[in-house]
Amino acid sequence: MNRWVAILLGLSLGIGGATAAAGGPAVDGIDPALQAEMDRLFALRTVDPQAFVAQTRSLDSMPPPVSVAQREFLQLLQANRAALEGRLGEAAELSKPLADSAEDAGLRLRAGAFVINVLAGTRDFEEGLRRLAVLLRAHPMPDPALLDEQRILWGTASVLYHELGQHAMSVGYADRTLAASPTPREACAMGTYKAMARLSLADALQSEADFDAVDQVCRDAGDRVFGDGFLSLGLARFLRERDRPAEALGLLEERVGRIESTRYPRLMAEAYALDAELLLAA
Repeated sequence: MNRWVAILLGLSLGIGGATAAAGGPAVDGIDPALQAEMDRLFALRTVDPQAFVAQTRSLDSMPPPVSVAQREFLQLLQANRAALEGRLGEAAELSKPLADSAEDAGLRLRAGAFVINVLAGTRDFEEGLRRLAVLLRAHPMPDPALLDEQRILWGTASVLYHELGQHAMSVGYADRTLAASPTPREACAMGTYKAMARLSLADALQSEADFDAVDQVCRDAGDRVFGDGFLSLGLARFLRERDRPAEALGLLEERVGRIESTRYPRLMAEAYALDAELLLAA
């Protein structure tokens, strides 16, 4: 799993795609029990990516849903699984038709943001940035009917611009996401990326208290990948760059167990690499 797959988890913000209420009668071919299960799996991605991958396989043996909306949502789940398993080309093939022509406008936008992440993973930055620009022009202002999906889009922009070295733009889109009534997990993810982008900008106003505030948001959200993971790495780098290498090493070695407990390969690889750098410097 390469560096860019980190973006995929960065945007796994726990937003469901409910189109029917569980337990009620089927409407327009929608199976409420199936929808409840797909919503549960969609939210599981950020809580336990490996469990998400394993449990979505149970849907493969089921007959295709009658509802177009549910078939498309199932296809998005399959695309997410392919991406988390490192099959980015397949993830792109599954998600591009949804991004271009899904029946539901919200699913189209959510899939569009996902495609951009997958294209980043395959290093097809030209098409990814082109698609991002089109979506950002189409959604410049908050729309109450699509606000959940717009936050995913703006979060995508924040992460992608950060990874491409456009850190000021990353902070701007993180702020836009944080101002649009984010879920606790979204606030955790975007707070983490904003902290990392500010660190890359060598923001003199950034303090350890800023990291502590985001850490509390992540703890309240129950997020392990960001709170115990990427935010910890960011704080360790912050301490190192403030000439506090011993504290950075102590922090990282204190939290390495929590990082390993996420079982997220990219995160663990970055943690081990940073730990090695700090040990070598010591």
